[in-house]
Amino acid sequence: MPRLKPLYPPHSGDESAFARGAKERPLRLVLDRESIGDSEAANVLAGFGRRQLLEVVSTRDEGLSKLTIDDVRDDIMTTDVHHPDGSWSRSGVPFANQYEEIARRHSAKGMGDEQALLQQLLLVEACGANRVDALVTNSAYLLAEREDGHLGRRNLFTPEEAASVVGLWLRSRNDFTVDADERFVARVAPSSFYLIVARELLPEWWRWFSACARAHDDTLTRLGGSAITRLANALRARDRLLTNSQLQQEPTSGDEILFYLDVVLLMAVGAFDVVARVADHIYGIAKPRSAGWSREGWRVRLSNHDPGLAGLVEPGQPHRNLVDLIALLRNSIHGEALRVGLYRHGRDAESRIMVPEADHQDLLDLVSRCGGADAWGVRPKDGAAGDATIDARVLVETLLVSAALTLNALMEATAVEKIAGVKPGTLPEGPPVGDEVFWSPEKRGRISLLAGLP
Repeated sequence: MPRLKPLYPPHSGDESAFARGAKERPLRLVLDRESIGDSEAANVLAGFGRRQLLEVVSTRDEGLSKLTIDDVRDDIMTTDVHHPDGSWSRSGVPFANQYEEIARRHSAKGMGDEQALLQQLLLVEACGANRVDALVTNSAYLLAEREDGHLGRRNLFTPEEAASVVGLWLRSRNDFTVDADERFVARVAPSSFYLIVARELLPEWWRWFSACARAHDDTLTRLGGSAITRLANALRARDRLLTNSQLQQEPTSGDEILFYLDVVLLMAVGAFDVVARVADHIYGIAKPRSAGWSREGWRVRLSNHDPGLAGLVEPGQPHRNLVDLIALLRNSIHGEALRVGLYRHGRDAESRIMVPEADHQDLLDLVSRCGGADAWGVRPKDGAAGDATIDARVLVETLLVSAALTLNALMEATAVEKIAGVKPGTLPEGPPVGDEVFWSPEKRGRISLLAGLP
């Protein structure tokens, strides 16, 4: 999920749209309809705007405020915003001739038609003049250039990226709207939202848990149910961490980020332990307190019953690398605590987790085997001190998706058909069919879109 950069050009008293209290304000978006068309994510944003859940401006007539851009005259571009109630406002962008030069230069490099590039650049500047948080666009040119030059100061999001930020922003205000337009709004309870997202990440859970529930053993049923509960709790903590990361970062901002990272790690390890304990029960190992995918004594006992399942977490295997990486981060609670440093970049700043020196090499070795340092937000040497640091935002996103893939693999490989009372071929492979309240493909897809997870 992308992070909102501060508004540019800066004004005195600017605050993040995620701020609460006296400085609270709506989130503001512009929809570049020419490039985004009528995709599902784009229409979700428009519907939320018509419901006035946030401020959405469009470049076409559709019941929202409309943005228009005039030609550049005397080095000034003027832009108007016409609102549905008939009111309007005008803003100006000085030194606008420079964008003609940029468009000419980029067109000469084969990046597109000069006039089309100019219109896209002017649209970006119109967003800045109107104090918009983000432009929602599918322009290949703008998205390719969004980290460079003057475009690097703006928030340029795809519709899907924008929907994830909007979903997080609403949830930070305890608003779990999943569908809306001018005349209707559909919401779910917070607990339902996180459970639905967790189940979407764990499609194997339906079969695996249904077997636990048919065991006529309340302990096994409750144990199996706690796996999805812990993943849902990790998702809830992820939201809190991402919300705090969206705020303007101060020296104390990292305290909350670190707290919620600890919760994510604790819940993730708990979910893995639950799946191991269910396997211990199924195979009759009878060592539930020793059950754990990285515990060699227990894994050897498991291999006597199911070599395939045990082989998934043999040292050096991809799933085992992931389990070991999560354990390394989580086990910091037993030693030197993780710390947070504030790293400034011009007007902006980010809070990064500083890894204890004793764990540097183990961390780098494990992330190199789990997709690479960039995928986990790890910088091997950051700053004058040479600390390995982690972007907690990137870490939790990669961690939860990777953990879900490994949990799915372990659930799929566990022979739950061995549970007494389970008839082979009768276990469900997915959510209930015909339940349109929570489990229609459209509703689940919408919730996943707003959660910002695959």
